[in-house]
Amino acid sequence: MNQTLKQNKEKHDRYIVLTVLTIIIGIMLIAGYETSLGRCIKKEDTNSQSETLTTKAEENLMPAELNLTSTQNCREIKLTKFMATKKNFIFEYQFKLDDERLKELLTKQLAAGSNYQNIHFSLFADNDMSYDLVGGGISSSTFQIEGDIFYGKVNFTYDSKKLPDDTDLMLQISQLSWEDRDERRTAEAETNLSETGSSFTVPTALQYDGEWRFDITY
Repeated sequence: MNQTLKQNKEKHDRYIVLTVLTIIIGIMLIAGYETSLGRCIKKEDTNSQSETLTTKAEENLMPAELNLTSTQNCREIKLTKFMATKKNFIFEYQFKLDDERLKELLTKQLAAGSNYQNIHFSLFADNDMSYDLVGGGISSSTFQIEGDIFYGKVNFTYDSKKLPDDTDLMLQISQLSWEDRDERRTAEAETNLSETGSSFTVPTALQYDGEWRFDITY
């Protein structure tokens, strides 16, 4: 009888020990899982924040509103906006519309339903004028008139290359030109009557040349 009780007690003690060990191991596994999960969540959160910051940085690398002026050949041009991402930049400029010949040309152009503006411009990094950042992309240029102010806007998108990071830029406008819509209509009519081909050229009616430069600080 005593032998049986002793065996039962030993079994009971072993059961208690195994139960305690099982509980301890379970607690350790749960704690380890929570720690690992916390690290993963923290890492994912850090990566998410990093991606968000990178996206924001690429969405708007440069200041938007500007008030920079440059004068060439008695013509002052003001750069009012420059925005850029890695693959694209947009700038807006304006000048006083005090040229009667230009007013006439623009009136004809708008009446014909066109607001296209012919402009030659360059973009340089860190005042290194040996390498023009403009190239290998698509450009659109438009204008509008409000009162006696000419407003121009240019949008340039790169095919592959990107704008450099953390660098000052210099925008240079070197030419603005316009054609006479009456001369264009005449050239188009003559081409339609001709049997030699469909191409035609329209002479430049008015042209502003200079080196209007604007330093854009990153």
